[in-house]
Amino acid sequence: MHFPSSVRFGRIATGFAAISLALALAGPLAAQDTDAAAMTLDEIEAAYENGDLQAVRGALLAHAEAGVGVAQYRLGYMMAQGLGGPYDLAGAKRWLETALAQEYNAGHVLLARVYLSDNPEVPDYERAAELLAQRVEEGDAEAAQYLGQLYRIGRGVPGDPARGFALLRQAAGAGEPNAQFAIAQMYSRGEGTEKDAAQASRWLLSAAEAGQTEAQMSLYFNYSRGTGFAKDEAKALAWLNAAA
Repeated sequence: MHFPSSVRFGRIATGFAAISLALALAGPLAAQDTDAAAMTLDEIEAAYENGDLQAVRGALLAHAEAGVGVAQYRLGYMMAQGLGGPYDLAGAKRWLETALAQEYNAGHVLLARVYLSDNPEVPDYERAAELLAQRVEEGDAEAAQYLGQLYRIGRGVPGDPARGFALLRQAAGAGEPNAQFAIAQMYSRGEGTEKDAAQASRWLLSAAEAGQTEAQMSLYFNYSRGTGFAKDEAKALAWLNAAA
């Protein structure tokens, strides 16, 4: 188990009203002790692999406060995930912004997702869009997916379904299942692009085969009703089971 360079919090809601991060409290963070504060980054990595997350979080705090960019990013990651202590989106925002200010650039998408949270302390859709745009310029498919959804609904950026479609198509082509499901919807509705039933079916299947649950449920209903596909109860049941 290694610290990831980015993080996914789960699928985007179909309407992308917000990205919800769970706010249930985890156990209280243990007080930082001398041993934790003295841990090296290699020792922190080893403790993370061993699942000693409370010690990791305390040790990262010591390094983060000393100005170490990678520790600031990793501490923000753990706070955003509720690892080793309570969920703390405000704290995650603080440390991820601090890491970026020091040009530790791994956290753009993670920080954007924190800003897209429905926690009233942190939403900032314009800042999220700014962060995502920086990563899109570097070819980041996950960033293109989220920025595309923001353009699609006009949150943090002017509403521009065509721009949203282009970004989501880019992400879908790179294998992002949520983006594949989104453009299947857009092709089906003629949203930001011309209606194209064949393309809608193609991308719906791609998303479902990649494990996107909403796409799998859509295929269940489509095969059950004979909508867009020949009616096939066996295939409908198979997709229902896949989504379960």
